[in-house]
Amino acid sequence: MVKFTIYAGGYTSFIVSYLFDTQTSSLTYLDTIPTSANPSWLTPHPTNENIIYMTRGTGKSSLPSTGGTAFDNSTSVLVTFAPPPGGASNPHMALMYKDEIFVPDPGSDKIWRIGNAGAPGNYSIHGLIEHPKGTGPRHMAVLSALSPRTPTAPPPSSQTPARSPPTPPRTPPLPPPRSSSPAPSTAFPQPYIYVSNRNIGATPDPRGDTIGIFDLVALAPVAQVSTGLVNIRGMALGLGDAGEAYLVALGAVSGGMVVYERTEGGAGLLEVAGSASAVARTTLVMVPS
Repeated sequence: MVKFTIYAGGYTSFIVSYLFDTQTSSLTYLDTIPTSANPSWLTPHPTNENIIYMTRGTGKSSLPSTGGTAFDNSTSVLVTFAPPPGGASNPHMALMYKDEIFVPDPGSDKIWRIGNAGAPGNYSIHGLIEHPKGTGPRHMAVLSALSPRTPTAPPPSSQTPARSPPTPPRTPPLPPPRSSSPAPSTAFPQPYIYVSNRNIGATPDPRGDTIGIFDLVALAPVAQVSTGLVNIRGMALGLGDAGEAYLVALGAVSGGMVVYERTEGGAGLLEVAGSASAVARTTLVMVPS
């Protein structure tokens, strides 16, 4: 039996926690935890389950601790980003890579670089990556690293790139907690990508928004699952051998929260738990209890 605590944030001043029991397929409300405004993007540390990164879309980011199975907002580290002249900072997500945290900021047209400064848990800005005005990224991922002896990217090929290369390029694995393409395992040997579709029409489909499932090797769609959710803004896979079988999705407008079990080796999704009354949320982190 494995249990998970789900922390869900959104455009409010609190985070809601739920308990998901994989044995009984039950989803139970646990607590409402006060936070600073708009914890609209949560992501876990790739190796330390006691640390969660939170961006607020207000020029600040927090690094709170879960304390194991509880959320301790009093231990949060607040990092403030300088606004551009005549504008506003808008940190949109956080990505940990090695010993740095990268925060894309479309408001400031920058990617902020955050690192540990001295004592454990003491974080500060120690660098940035500038972007041309109006081109600041909202999201990012690390695909590869350049050699220090050849610090430039290879020149583009003169040939037209194939839509589906015969052999996919090797890239470093993404951290399991937030990967939308989980690494192959004994239970799920075939890699798939899970993509949320929102705002797919002027008139909302009564079946809700969908989750698309794609074959990673063939770069081809294999299924599309209606969720009953309106405006899917948050999805996460479970952690570990038991958790990898589950995917959680949230509705930012309505529909609440739905928990799916991955079936057919990952090519399908079966709803096993849900809470239609769950507060509309935009982001979640699911950690073992």
